[in-house]
Amino acid sequence: MFGTILAVLFFGLIFWLLLDLLGCWNLDQGTMVTVIKYMVLLLVAFVVSTWVYWSILRRWFTGQVDVDDIEE
Repeated sequence: MFGTILAVLFFGLIFWLLLDLLGCWNLDQGTMVTVIKYMVLLLVAFVVSTWVYWSILRRWFTGQVDVDDIEE
């Protein structure tokens, strides 16, 4: 849970900076709502993809091997 909160804060900060650098705060209300919706969707996508990929990276860094015991 703590890692998910950190990931949301990290990617949220990046999106906040992007909005600020692109000057999106000066848009009209309808356009701003649309921009925020897409930014939230991208934030969720980045957090979920980081969460999924983290297990692959952890296994790669530690050298662990996955073994499936399948009995026929």
